[in-house]
Amino acid sequence: MRILKTEYTDQVEALLNRSQLPTLDLQEKENIILIGAFENETVVGVIGLEIYQHEGVLRSLAVKPECRGQNIAGALLSELYIEAHNNNVQRLFLLTTTAERYFSKQGFYYVERDEVPEKIKQSSQFLSICPASAKCLVRDLSSKQ
Repeated sequence: MRILKTEYTDQVEALLNRSQLPTLDLQEKENIILIGAFENETVVGVIGLEIYQHEGVLRSLAVKPECRGQNIAGALLSELYIEAHNNNVQRLFLLTTTAERYFSKQGFYYVERDEVPEKIKQSSQFLSICPASAKCLVRDLSSKQ
């Protein structure tokens, strides 16, 4: 696992597009950290962390279909928690239309969108990228490590 640099942009966008996940603003924001899982120099998994002081948004966890079942998603999530801790993120929010069960098993729980902090509500994920039908989940990271 490692932080992704711009030379992997095309691979990341192709993987996210294949997974039907948004790519619209990933490269234009400085507060997004992308972490990749690799097979040689090929990105086989990706996860993003968008940071807003002590809170963050989990962005687009995706693993190539042919690489699923190898705990790549779990390893990416573990790396994301380390990055969140290193950046003093205490709560992690996400929006999903397809992975609520997976994230619930990872310690996330449902929260109403109107309970989300204003700075998170103003993120592009919450404002425009994800549909209103997406479930909002949160995980407290302050006691994790």
